Amino acid sequence: MYYGEVLTDRNSLEPLNVPVLGFFGREDKDIPVRDVQEFRSTLLDLGKNADILIVPRVDHSFANPSSATYNEQAAAETWATTLAFLEQHLKVGTPTRP
Repeated sequence: MYYGEVLTDRNSLEPLNVPVLGFFGREDKDIPVRDVQEFRSTLLDLGKNADILIVPRVDHSFANPSSATYNEQAAAETWATTLAFLEQHLKVGTPTRP
């Protein structure tokens, strides 16, 4: 997830059964760092597979090229991390023919 709403209610997060990767801007005023930290802490306390990262020196929408807060370097770095995460967690087998 790139920015977006974070939940901290244990009952809402308990049923989650997939790995989570999240990126949040340290300078984001809409999603305070303390909320992101609580989100990460709750996920980890629940034993969830979660990597919630706070990206330094970027604001909300840092990965959106049409945003005034776009940061090309942060967008490229987080995209590379996203691709590695997907490669690790999405195992796509080679289709077999009958």
